[in-house]
Amino acid sequence: MPLILLTLLATAYVMPMLFSAALGIPLLFRVVLAVVLLAPLGILLGMPFPMGLRIVYEEASALVPWSWGVNGFFTAIGTGTVLILGKSFGFRMTLLAGALSYVIALAAIAISYNSEPSTAESSADVMHA
Repeated sequence: MPLILLTLLATAYVMPMLFSAALGIPLLFRVVLAVVLLAPLGILLGMPFPMGLRIVYEEASALVPWSWGVNGFFTAIGTGTVLILGKSFGFRMTLLAGALSYVIALAAIAISYNSEPSTAESSADVMHA
């Protein structure tokens, strides 16, 4: 997750300069440049859902269909939201809003893991009872 945040921040601050500098080159080269520069971010942003789905499957497999539904809902809502944010506030602010959403998700995961007793603690409690 920290790698995603670093890549989002780097993209937000470096891409506009690179894309502005590339305006003078032919379209084909600009397209290739965009794909090469944005592909790592796309790959990184595609990783949390499958990883989370694996955890959900291991912890509560009955929630896997629900997870797919929530993902589909937020994918649809996110698409429209990103278009509105991009038009209203620009590329950089849209990426920063995305980074903020990943920070919130990371905090939620950290809080969730910290609030659950670990297996070792549960075993120790049983042994002392």
